[in-house]
Amino acid sequence: GAGAKDQNSRPDESEATISATKKSENPSNKRSSTLDRFVTKSAGSSEFALVKQQPKQPTNQQQEEKSKRLFNPAWKDKFPWIQFEEDKKAVFCSVCLNVANTKGFAANAANRASTFMSKGFVNFKKALERFEKHDNSGCHREAVYKMAAVQTNINVIAQISDEKKRQMAVNRSCLLKIITTLRYLAVQGLAVRGSNDNTSNFTNLLKLRAEDSSEMRTWINRDGYRWCSHDVQNEILDLMSLAIQRNLVTRVKKAKYFGVMCDETPDASRKEQFVFCIRIVSDSLEPEEMFIGFYQVESTTSASLFRTVMDVLMRLDITVNDCRGQGYDGCPNVSGLYNGVQAKISELEERALFVHCLAHSLNLVAQDTIKSIPCCRDALSIVKEMITFVRDSPKRLSVFQSFQTDESTQLRPLCPTRWSVRFTSMNSILNNYRALVEFMETLSTKDRTDSGAKAAGFLRVLNSFNFYCVLNFLVKFFAHIDSVNTALQSIKINVEQGHRMVSTLKDTISHMKEDFESVWEQICLKKPEEVSPPELPRRRKKPKNLKADADSEYDKDPTKTHFRLIYESIIDEIVECIQWRFDTKAFKFMLKAEQFLLGQNDKKEEIASFYRDDINMESLLQQREMLFDIMNGKNKQRECLQSFIDMFKEEPSLKEVLPEVHKFLRLLMTIPVTSATAERSFSGLKRLKTFLRSTMTQQRLNSLAIINFHKAEAEGLNIDQIADEFITKSDIRKRTFSLCNLR
Repeated sequence: GAGAKDQNSRPDESEATISATKKSENPSNKRSSTLDRFVTKSAGSSEFALVKQQPKQPTNQQQEEKSKRLFNPAWKDKFPWIQFEEDKKAVFCSVCLNVANTKGFAANAANRASTFMSKGFVNFKKALERFEKHDNSGCHREAVYKMAAVQTNINVIAQISDEKKRQMAVNRSCLLKIITTLRYLAVQGLAVRGSNDNTSNFTNLLKLRAEDSSEMRTWINRDGYRWCSHDVQNEILDLMSLAIQRNLVTRVKKAKYFGVMCDETPDASRKEQFVFCIRIVSDSLEPEEMFIGFYQVESTTSASLFRTVMDVLMRLDITVNDCRGQGYDGCPNVSGLYNGVQAKISELEERALFVHCLAHSLNLVAQDTIKSIPCCRDALSIVKEMITFVRDSPKRLSVFQSFQTDESTQLRPLCPTRWSVRFTSMNSILNNYRALVEFMETLSTKDRTDSGAKAAGFLRVLNSFNFYCVLNFLVKFFAHIDSVNTALQSIKINVEQGHRMVSTLKDTISHMKEDFESVWEQICLKKPEEVSPPELPRRRKKPKNLKADADSEYDKDPTKTHFRLIYESIIDEIVECIQWRFDTKAFKFMLKAEQFLLGQNDKKEEIASFYRDDINMESLLQQREMLFDIMNGKNKQRECLQSFIDMFKEEPSLKEVLPEVHKFLRLLMTIPVTSATAERSFSGLKRLKTFLRSTMTQQRLNSLAIINFHKAEAEGLNIDQIADEFITKSDIRKRTFSLCNLR
């Protein structure tokens, strides 16, 4: 682990070396006033004796001018401790040498300064750099400090102990800056390091912070171990992510009941990432969905994913018996009726009610509608290709923008897998219709390449009334679908609200059949001049079963009738898809629960059986009647499940008076509505594990993701507690950094 690596790394100089002066004093002045006398050992005495002795310095005649790498006497002006030995052609530290002769150094300190005490320094090419390092080293400061202490009759051992504590406190402040720097980078989703540590965000941010902190500046420039290695970074990130995860698990256990939401996706390195999220409801009836982590899976079979779910719950010390809801997309490996993950969990806990993500379901309604009607399928395909054609070329995009007016919106790309982009993409075509016609006309005339041919094809489509009319139909319907889909992605809504939104959407679109006349007039009125007049795609024969003298709509306006049929077929397809995709077990159960809360008792036996160990049905019935009286006294309407939730939010004290009703509401709200939280984590995964960061380990990815996705929790972490946990993992850290309770 990182602790073992620290013990095998270069020891920290602060463990055996002590700073010679206070930060408020000037070290050079202190040294110049004490370096004129050196410590020797008196015969028969254990005390230090002070002797006047100047360090040996060579004369100018002793220096040979033919080499630029010989000793320069001018160096002694900056470093008065320099002592040049002519016979060895080497530089020694007179201060360290004399203190070492008196055995005033600890063994490890003497070893670190052996170059300037026994061997002598001869690499004059790097003289100034090495002199500066030695001048700031701990062993040299210890020597200067001991000399000054003897001169002033200070208790050396006691003073060293106090100075050691002060130095450990300084070291701790530097460690805290390292931890907060890592937290900042993780919260912002920035890369901690790159291929070169010297140019990494972490190193450069520490240097930036060192400009405002002399302690940090000294720490970065020190020779000893600086606790900035890759292993240390990973360990600190792990400690922070685990602290956040512990806080999340504490909230889950406090809420008791929870729902799970899972999904999987490949990352930048083509590894399958399985995301695990949890939904809970607080005592104040506020739902919360939290990201727990990414888990790399070798297989995406239902058995493999089920084992992963159970392993995560076991690691979090959460029992599956408290699971009251499941939310997944429509993949068979998770949503399969007989062998999916939801079926396997339901075998262990049948009260874990499964909900097929409502946002996914509504997206599938839109897909099914478009696929089933050829003209809608063709129109959407043309929209996608046209937007891609314009946006993929910077040159074409620049030319197109010259045709746009100031208030025009930009063309929005269409992604088939996105939930709410079809409306915005199609609407951007309508808003830029005239600009697109002019752009395609210009490009088809001037461009002699394949792009010009494609532009000519797009121009013919844009001039077609059939495309223009169908596009208006789709925009009108998809505007309603898009608004509901966006609302469903909110964490705050519950399954009953989601069901009510979908039901309202179905009724709204069904009633739009009556609006065809006004829609048709509006389309014909706003039609650009470049678009051809309404016409049938081809001449149709009159149906044989239609009498020649019949006064039918076909005889009056066959073109209008043709587009009416398209309009109504879109409505019928949307309503039919909504009907069968949202007719699920979860919705049926929520409808029964809502009816029970509203006063109907015919479903109470089924509800009591389902939540047999969670609620006391007798107490629930009594408290429900009490709640009715309270709401009647306050003139509150009992319309739906949300009415009771709002009542408890307005009167928080009711949860103490009506605990069974409160618990029942929490159980119903715990059931997930969508897997939007899991889907959002995929966007975060793309930000964190990019192609430039595709080699990061799974553990580091998970730590960064937890910190990044839970920004508020990360910024509220107790950094002193994180530092203490890091320090107590090895003895060398305990000797280097002070603990919070010992500072």
